[in-house]
Amino acid sequence: SKKLNVESRVDFFGRKASTVATPAVLAVKTDTALFPIFGLRIKNSRFRLYVKDKIEVSDFKGAFDEKVFGITQRYAQVVQDEVRKYPGQYFWMHRRWKSVPRKGALTDKGRL
Repeated sequence: SKKLNVESRVDFFGRKASTVATPAVLAVKTDTALFPIFGLRIKNSRFRLYVKDKIEVSDFKGAFDEKVFGITQRYAQVVQDEVRKYPGQYFWMHRRWKSVPRKGALTDKGRL
């Protein structure tokens, strides 16, 4: 059975990083594109929201897990690109590289 809340181990800044794959799971299950949305702090308590290029499910081939992994990797790349553009805007609250992969996590080689 396909889990709704699953972890992927994708490349993020050159290292495998724990990444929630739930948005990709929902996109594949519903055949709906993902739209990466970011908020850029401009001054005081004001933000500018912007949307990056959509991620289409149809761009990914293979079985369910392969599509979920590919979409999650693409989304991680978009986030990485935005962090590189605005490093002062990104506040790291989680342990993406220190966490131990959970059983069932998706990797580029399949599930753990």
